Amino acid sequence: MAILGLGQLPAQSQIAGFDKKLRRRALLADPYVNKKGLFMNNQKGVPNAMYMDVADVALTGSNTATVTMKLPLVGLPVVGNTRITGTEEAPQTKAGVLYRNNYAKTVRTETYGVRYVDQEAYGLYKEHIDDLGDWASQFEGFELRMSVCEVYGWSLGFGDTATPCQPLINSNVHVAGLTNAQQPQYSHILSTFTNNIVTAIMTAGGGSLATTNAQAASFRLFQNIAMRAQQMLLWPMEEGGKQTFCFMVSPMFASIYADPTWVIP
Repeated sequence: MAILGLGQLPAQSQIAGFDKKLRRRALLADPYVNKKGLFMNNQKGVPNAMYMDVADVALTGSNTATVTMKLPLVGLPVVGNTRITGTEEAPQTKAGVLYRNNYAKTVRTETYGVRYVDQEAYGLYKEHIDDLGDWASQFEGFELRMSVCEVYGWSLGFGDTATPCQPLINSNVHVAGLTNAQQPQYSHILSTFTNNIVTAIMTAGGGSLATTNAQAASFRLFQNIAMRAQQMLLWPMEEGGKQTFCFMVSPMFASIYADPTWVIP
């Protein structure tokens, strides 16, 4: 006589186990806000010296603040017996405007009822609220990158600041594979500057936008960038008692740059 195997219990009677510990997905490191994550165990964040402090009084109770810079004296002196009357140099200044805008982020939570009971054992809502800190850091890093690359932060493109804060391109563009004299000429007209950049990239690529080995990052490239920064009188910062410039690259770029045998695949 054959013994038949037992069948499964009805689905509603089957016992399932659940691990109540919530796991987190890995976050990428962000040196702009000194947030550690992947590839960031032994790397430093951007020094505070890279940022300019603005007095609180300029920002208190205002939606914009103007920052003024005085340019240094230029030109030759009056020599010999020439009178100096009428040769006085007028002060030259440049000004920039800081804008502020609103941004907000909310999370959905429950403090009572069936939905609360279903998820309270995991501590889901507390973790959900705590995630706001990580989100805010990531968003700040995003805004800083947008400010560096496109002059204005992303959030300034909305609401009251949308008109005066149209995205631009940072005037300090350097194309690998070209000399300093061949670098794209800046224009306050966005379309003109964009065309100048594309033309420079094509020149470096021998008439094509396809990447070539001559355009790959090299030690000489970073030297040229540092020299150009000095020629443009960009302000260096103090790091370890030395004047230096900060150059940000992605983890993948850093890995490629550290490999002396790397070539474009």
